[in-house]
Amino acid sequence: MPLFPIFPRQMARLASLQRGPAGRMSFGQMSMARSSRRYSSQVPDPLQPESVKTSPHVGFYQMYGRTLAKLILVSLITYQGVYLSWLYLGFEEEKEKTKAQLALLEEEASTTRVSSPSPRTNA
Repeated sequence: MPLFPIFPRQMARLASLQRGPAGRMSFGQMSMARSSRRYSSQVPDPLQPESVKTSPHVGFYQMYGRTLAKLILVSLITYQGVYLSWLYLGFEEEKEKTKAQLALLEEEASTTRVSSPSPRTNA
């Protein structure tokens, strides 16, 4: 399997260069082979990948992009986990403060006497 894409025109050329069942090439295959030899400097070889110069930035991200993406994902998940834990602990602390204040108010309410209002007399 080739490591680069083969286009239809190149596939037709490769198919025409294949030998027949008897091991000999047909006349059309021979002429195609001769013409490809004659113009080999003008026709690119489909079996050789073209060397394409890429930007250094592109090369960096091709090499380290997946690793950087994993690093960013793991760091975001860690941050969210710590943040949610901090919120949970903050809510628990507020709940304990509220319970303590409520218990203090209940104790204060039970120790104080509530004076009942004196009935009014109509004169």
